[in-house]
Amino acid sequence: MNNDVQFTGKRHQQKSVDGYNRLPDVFTKEDVMKCFGYDRMNSAEVKLKRLKDYGAVEKIGVVDGKTKYRKKNEMML
Repeated sequence: MNNDVQFTGKRHQQKSVDGYNRLPDVFTKEDVMKCFGYDRMNSAEVKLKRLKDYGAVEKIGVVDGKTKYRKKNEMML
């Protein structure tokens, strides 16, 4: 890995911003898996928790047995 990437963390931050901006306005955990490129549901759940803690998404309810979330705004660097 490039040394400047290790210290600044920019590469991973940009990946998170891009994944967030690909999400539809209303989405499920499966959408998070697709947009962020995750293989495991656990990874999507951790990302959702971080996004909720950051205030970028909110839980809006359960429809057809799936929890729905809503983006609050577009994310930028």
